[in-house]
Amino acid sequence: MANISNAIDELRENLQIELAARMEAERASRLKDKLLLTVSQKLRTPLTAVLGWSQLLREIATGQTLAEGLEAIERNAQAQRQLIDDLLDTGRIMTGRVRLDSRPLHLATVIDAVVRGLRPIVAWLSWILKLSSTTWMARSAG
Repeated sequence: MANISNAIDELRENLQIELAARMEAERASRLKDKLLLTVSQKLRTPLTAVLGWSQLLREIATGQTLAEGLEAIERNAQAQRQLIDDLLDTGRIMTGRVRLDSRPLHLATVIDAVVRGLRPIVAWLSWILKLSSTTWMARSAG
């Protein structure tokens, strides 16, 4: 009887260990899915500006427009490179080899970069982009 009782206890313990491992694997899978969704959305954002500017430049490239377009393409390519670096850092975090690089963020600079990146697309759509200290919005000019 003692052997059966010990075997049942061992089975229960093994079942609890397996259940905990399964729950952890499912949690890790959900985190991975969330990361992939976030990364794909963030990679698409600078790419939209790069594509918008490149299409506009092919149609109407002149001195000032060309300079603005090239600046936007470079800025967004750098943003995409940073996202890739962030992905690599995520891999380091997952393997326990994390390196943090903390630096100040100037929100006005970020907002300005977003507005400059959206400018050709907003113009192409004949929209008006309004920016204030509390909110910004794009609406149809027509």
